[in-house]
Amino acid sequence: MIVLYNTLLTKSDKRYNILRWINIKSGSLWLLIGDKCSKLVEYLKSINAQTDFYLSLEDWEKNDRKYDYILLYDLPYTKEVISVFLNCLNSNGQLIILAENPLGTNTLGGYADTQTGIFFDSIRKEKRNCISLRNLKKLIDNSCSNMPYKFYYPYPTNDFAEMIFSDSFFPKASDLHNSSYPVSDKRINLFNMQELYERADDAGILLELMNSFMVIIGKDVTPWDFVKYSTEREEKYQILTKIQNGCVVLKKVLQTTERNI
Repeated sequence: MIVLYNTLLTKSDKRYNILRWINIKSGSLWLLIGDKCSKLVEYLKSINAQTDFYLSLEDWEKNDRKYDYILLYDLPYTKEVISVFLNCLNSNGQLIILAENPLGTNTLGGYADTQTGIFFDSIRKEKRNCISLRNLKKLIDNSCSNMPYKFYYPYPTNDFAEMIFSDSFFPKASDLHNSSYPVSDKRINLFNMQELYERADDAGILLELMNSFMVIIGKDVTPWDFVKYSTEREEKYQILTKIQNGCVVLKKVLQTTERNI
């Protein structure tokens, strides 16, 4: 098992952000697989969800339970793996896939791998739990021909999402910044990261260089196209903003109740 060298992976409440924007059903039953899921189990229990958690695919033993949500986090994805877990969902369930890009801007920009502390770790062939956007889209297309799904692009990463883009709400170079980038405490300063974003935006490949990908599969796929967390404020003033179709905006005070604006 990999040792999580970065304490942010176990301590930071920003880990919750990858799920906090989803309208999770009360009392829902979750299956979570992947060693990074432990912090998310903590969050789900805080909102009264039921959880089955396994560190890896090898640890999971198939049973007859049908889940409302299944979350797979940085696993070696194949058509067979996706098919197996789609069959473990109830009729209105959702499969959530979180994946790391082997050529994301954090890797290219010289940040050490959050999980191992190794520079350029995701480029190595041994790092099986990474997948490019092109290959992930091909895999999902081949695996989910009869099920709706939606792709999302959390920034800076799935682990510490501050903004979540989609194919309906693309990021621009100006949206991406380094003022709050808790992906690693080690970095080789190879070049200016903002210039990388701008070059990639000009070349039309910015999505392919996003650090993380998120796919939600299921009949009741979330309608939201863009999510932003304002977590730089004091805790009592922190806001979650969600946008749908470029015109419907929902703002949520993270510690209290939702309200439409």
